[in-house]
Amino acid sequence: MTKPAPILVSVLAGWLASLPGLLPAETLYATKSGVEVNQDPSPTSKILATLERDAPVQVMGNKDRYVQVKLANGAKGWVYQFKLAKSVAKAEGGAVNLAALAGGGNVHAREARSGGSIRGMQPVAVGYAQNRRIDENHLRSLEWMEWFHVSDKELMTFKKEGRIGEFLGSK
Repeated sequence: MTKPAPILVSVLAGWLASLPGLLPAETLYATKSGVEVNQDPSPTSKILATLERDAPVQVMGNKDRYVQVKLANGAKGWVYQFKLAKSVAKAEGGAVNLAALAGGGNVHAREARSGGSIRGMQPVAVGYAQNRRIDENHLRSLEWMEWFHVSDKELMTFKKEGRIGEFLGSK
């Protein structure tokens, strides 16, 4: 049996991909709670829905830095691409970094104020820092970051005024 020509296979695959509904849609997941689904691929368009962390969406297409998605309820909209991931967020783990000193992986400044870290670093983290000979200045910096808070509204205002993130290129 002969193999199909690579060009024919490529053309056929491209044609099939252009037909909606024939190939399964890719599923992506919201990287955090509060991810906005917009009516148009723009951060200033009407917000149709807000996703919870790890909420699945089906990819329908993309434009610039936005992904057109279909929600579980069938609604369609646009999400800034960097607010979606190919897999759900892990509860713990990841590379060793300053967040690990706060008692686990993937700790954000706004989350570090809760739980065991409310009174500073957890004992396990202190032991880790001592074993790794982490500089005292770095430890103080981490403790300062744990108490630092930027609201979602402040962050969006900063990105909009600086024309960065989803506001890159907007007027």
